[in-house]
Amino acid sequence: MEHFGEVSLAGALHRRNLRLRLYCLLIFTDLLAISIGFAIGSFVRGDNWLSLSGIDLAYPVLPIYLLIAFNNKAYSRPAITSGSESILRAIVPLAITGFALLTLIFFVQAGNEISRVAFAIGFGGTMILMAGFRMAIVIVVRRTAAPKLVAELLIVDDVPRAEWNERQVCDTIFAAEAGIEPDMGNPHMLNRFGQMVSKYE
Repeated sequence: MEHFGEVSLAGALHRRNLRLRLYCLLIFTDLLAISIGFAIGSFVRGDNWLSLSGIDLAYPVLPIYLLIAFNNKAYSRPAITSGSESILRAIVPLAITGFALLTLIFFVQAGNEISRVAFAIGFGGTMILMAGFRMAIVIVVRRTAAPKLVAELLIVDDVPRAEWNERQVCDTIFAAEAGIEPDMGNPHMLNRFGQMVSKYE
């Protein structure tokens, strides 16, 4: 924690960068789960039974899944703090990806080229691994980094520093000391205020 009246922009940036690194970790583990899941499916039935016109099904699954997952906010703050939310936001895009892939296989009439067993093992294994990876990440985050994920700023107005006795739970500034006042007609103050809070949620 910083001293009262000081705005820790470095600390705010650290929290934001920490979340970005955790999002990247989620992406990596999701892709790893897909790769391992489909590798298991190929091992069980053979490579030829989990490929479409010679192309391993894992290759089209990866971009389709990522596109849907990003749209479903699978890489967001709830996905690294809530186990059930994280798993749900990953499994739903995976299920939609599987349905889209089945539709593609149907339209190109390649059903006889794909093993249903290998397909089920590939997606089932991916689902289990993805859920396990995400739950492990959430558990570690909760135990170690949960309080550091959000950059919050408290602005104290009309209370002198000497009379402020509340426990500090986030970065805190005193409006009078920082030259902040509720005057929308003061562009210099508004600019200073904008710079001060730009790194906070």
